[in-house]
Amino acid sequence: MRIIEWMALFALAFLWGTSFLFMELAIPSFAAFTLVFIRVGIAAVLLWLLLLWRRQQPWRIIAQRWRPYAVLGLLGTAFPFLCFSWGQRYIESGLASILNALVPLVVLLLALCIGREKYSFMRIFGIVLGFVGVGVLVQPDGVGMEWRGIVAALLAVLSYATATNYAWGRVSQYAPQENAWGQVFFASLYMLPFTFYEQPWTATFTPTAVIAIIGLAVFSTFLAYLVYYFLLSNAGGVNAMLSVLLIPPIAVVLGVVFLEEKFDHTFFIGATFIMAGIIFADEKLRRLLRQQLGQLWFR
Repeated sequence: MRIIEWMALFALAFLWGTSFLFMELAIPSFAAFTLVFIRVGIAAVLLWLLLLWRRQQPWRIIAQRWRPYAVLGLLGTAFPFLCFSWGQRYIESGLASILNALVPLVVLLLALCIGREKYSFMRIFGIVLGFVGVGVLVQPDGVGMEWRGIVAALLAVLSYATATNYAWGRVSQYAPQENAWGQVFFASLYMLPFTFYEQPWTATFTPTAVIAIIGLAVFSTFLAYLVYYFLLSNAGGVNAMLSVLLIPPIAVVLGVVFLEEKFDHTFFIGATFIMAGIIFADEKLRRLLRQQLGQLWFR
């Protein structure tokens, strides 16, 4: 990759890594549905303005492709965002980011189940390693977190993976910003009635929470989408996937520094199993790591 693409890769990992910090800071003031609605709503407005600036027609895009965007808005945005918005009330941001890293493994597992990908020893071994890492993290004498938050994070992972498999062959031919716009538009619609039910106008918002939710919408959603799709277009999906390996360390460090979260050996062991599982399961990623880093360990 070129220097600009490496910079984009680290920027993407930082933008997505900070989402777990922003979420933790916003949670005390915002109920779950309200938090997600504001996050995707602001991102939707910004993407709408971007499309207009590019002289595209946002509403025609929705009218022509509403079916796939309605599905992706639910499975790829609204539901997983809601799971993390609710789940991080019970688990720390660092653990949430590590569990989120399971997405590539679950994508592969579902693809194997439906026959989209072929079985191999390395793939099965990588998937097993990843779920061993989850077992390390959720054991009773491990991080000591609540099961509700862990289950919510795993449901988000399953939803992300289902959306990824659904998107293949359905929206990949469209421009990235159009796909992002369609997803967050429908996600906003899904969240709107539940947000009214939570009556956010009766809540008290702290300045920290307001800044956090704006950061979550602008940096971790809107800008992250743009950087991700830049990488996807210029460096390919496998290079973009490298960000998955970088997000947990960034999120964990931010949690320790700004939230005074604890980081013990259980976190490290569980995260190592999950990261190793991702590398073993993806042949293209192993090849990329050998090429970019000059390492032979992943043969």
